Amino acid sequence: MHESHVAAELVAAANQIALAEDATISRVRLRIGATSHILPETLQMHFSACASGSLAGAAVIVIEKDHVVGPDSDGVTLVSVTLEED
Repeated sequence: MHESHVAAELVAAANQIALAEDATISRVRLRIGATSHILPETLQMHFSACASGSLAGAAVIVIEKDHVVGPDSDGVTLVSVTLEED
């Protein structure tokens, strides 16, 4: 599944940020490109499954859909990661 692979990469990137700061993740903001063909609900489900048991496991996931076609409109962008220090 395409969404599962994308979600796994996003979780890994978020976890890497948290590890570098010795923190847990409280919120992750993602942006789905206009031509990505990824549904927000599906990405949410796969992200939650991939994040389970990780530093992102309890994070609130905020997903926005970009409606502007541009150079990055075919993918998903990790916009921000909000951390809580351990």
